[in-house]
Amino acid sequence: MTFAELFKIDVYHGYILQILAAELLFIPVFRFRKGIVWRSIVGVIVYAVVSVMLTNLMLRVVPGFTSFIIFLVSLGLCAFCVDNKFSDVLFCCIGAQLLQNLAHNIEQLFYLPFAANINNVGWFFISLGAMLAVYACGYALIVRKLITREKISLNIGGIFAIAIVSAVFCYLMQFLMISYDLQNLWVTVPPLILCDVLALAVQFGLVIYKNRTEENIRLESVLAGESKLYDTYKQSVNIINMKAHDLKHFIAGLNPADLDADSLDEIRSAVEKYEVTANTGNKALDVVLTEKTYLCHKYDIDIIAMVDGAQLDFMHKADIVSLFGNALDNAIEHEKTVEDGKRCILLKVYRRAELVCIHIENYCDKVYDVADGLPQTTKSDKAHHGFGLKSMRFIVQKYGGNITVAAHDNLFTVDIVLPNKSVEN
Repeated sequence: MTFAELFKIDVYHGYILQILAAELLFIPVFRFRKGIVWRSIVGVIVYAVVSVMLTNLMLRVVPGFTSFIIFLVSLGLCAFCVDNKFSDVLFCCIGAQLLQNLAHNIEQLFYLPFAANINNVGWFFISLGAMLAVYACGYALIVRKLITREKISLNIGGIFAIAIVSAVFCYLMQFLMISYDLQNLWVTVPPLILCDVLALAVQFGLVIYKNRTEENIRLESVLAGESKLYDTYKQSVNIINMKAHDLKHFIAGLNPADLDADSLDEIRSAVEKYEVTANTGNKALDVVLTEKTYLCHKYDIDIIAMVDGAQLDFMHKADIVSLFGNALDNAIEHEKTVEDGKRCILLKVYRRAELVCIHIENYCDKVYDVADGLPQTTKSDKAHHGFGLKSMRFIVQKYGGNITVAAHDNLFTVDIVLPNKSVEN
């Protein structure tokens, strides 16, 4: 084999770019190694040279294993550039391989019936269209589900084994088709497409299901801890009110001659500001709102509450504490970063027909990253933070409701709609 033949570029080398493009879809899931720029440049050059050379060699020796050899080279490139565990890298690369194989088979599905009338240019556009469609669906249905994870969790019986078996099975089927010269028969394509789809569904479906289950367990744990907050809130509110009450009597007993009238009025006003007890019609919400109102006064945040708490009587006390506690905590936490004069929070709870509507808004001039319909925490440890809105959504869905979060016109809004269960009773 001559040097020119060894590095000859042909249409079959398109696979080299296709598998690389499929693996690039998973970039948001990976963590890069230090020196990623030079690693990427060197890695891509080595990948291109070695892949072209091995493709030309394998086409002469064992054509059916060409894609497998290139996959191994691309896997090495990924492992060279990213800092994830090798098992996680392999898992994602297997998924990328299955996506590429699916795109190729869909391309064949449309190409083979008209192969005699389509030139290489037409073939290229069919291939490109199939690849773009499959990769876009793969990113939307698979990769986006993994982006919010700090790591890919494979600690479930059989997930990794299923991924490897699925990939090997698809490779074996492709190899047998080529070995028996069946790759140009249209009837062989639909079964291969089915194999790819099922393999991807099983591989990533189990991971996504496990991740969702783990998150729900963590949310249940968070909610279990928050259910104890009611007594804590109630105790804090009682202490605050008692202290404020005592201070009022103390001020009343002061000799006006000792302080001027303006000073006394200022002290009295400051004390009365903290002697606030909410009366919404729901005891659990009263305790939460009283405690959060105290915090708002402490940080000079204007809070307006227009609440018909009786509409929430169908909710469990712990869920009310968690839902409104998290909502107001998030709002207060942000307003503390806002300049004086702009700090404000609005809370509304009202009934509309057979629905209970909850609206919370606060001043916000920041832009938050959004994933899975919720803004992401700004704290670095995302694995142990950012559960506030998630636990709120968990509670809302528990009652068959819907939650919508939006940021616009310098406002951050949370809108919740719940079926009024009391209407059914």
